[in-house]
Amino acid sequence: MDYPGSSDNCPDHPPPAQIPPALSKETQLHITAVGAIGLTGDLVYECDPTKVNDPGYLATKPRCNLGAGQTLPTVLGVMSQNDNIYIENSPIKAPDNLYLWGSYLSGASGKGLAVENYSGRGRQGKLRLFGGLIQSVDQLRGSVDGSGRLQSGYIETYDYDLRFADSALAPPNFPTVRVFDVQKVQTTPLSFREF
Repeated sequence: MDYPGSSDNCPDHPPPAQIPPALSKETQLHITAVGAIGLTGDLVYECDPTKVNDPGYLATKPRCNLGAGQTLPTVLGVMSQNDNIYIENSPIKAPDNLYLWGSYLSGASGKGLAVENYSGRGRQGKLRLFGGLIQSVDQLRGSVDGSGRLQSGYIETYDYDLRFADSALAPPNFPTVRVFDVQKVQTTPLSFREF
């Protein structure tokens, strides 16, 4: 399924109306597992944090009007202690043009946000992550041809949720760091495979 028009023209904010919110305005949620976590659908907030000061947006979503200077409290954290966070292919295949909002953390060495069977699932459009991504190793989430056209899985776009800056807002009991200290500088190539 694709949204009206090309997947490249789908807006990042707000998501298309076909995507219902997964978290209400009042929700602050942290999901943790020791093992793998599987994602099978869009995870977006009722109110778009990038639009809560836009009068046009608030006219269509009056519940999102927090008043002047208020920060949207909605936040999601998803953390796997020892494995990947997977965008699933089986038994339920995640939808095309996936929207994931929140902070995603894979806590083990060599793990990250991965797309299950990324090379055999067909073209699925864009994976739009709004929030944060903490991973040990960048996982393969799609494949492209020599011209940069998507062949399978997803092409990603990332937009950092500025509410997470300096741990000003975080999911409940989510690991945070207020001060960063450089221990070692090391060049690490991102994962890719040419076909």
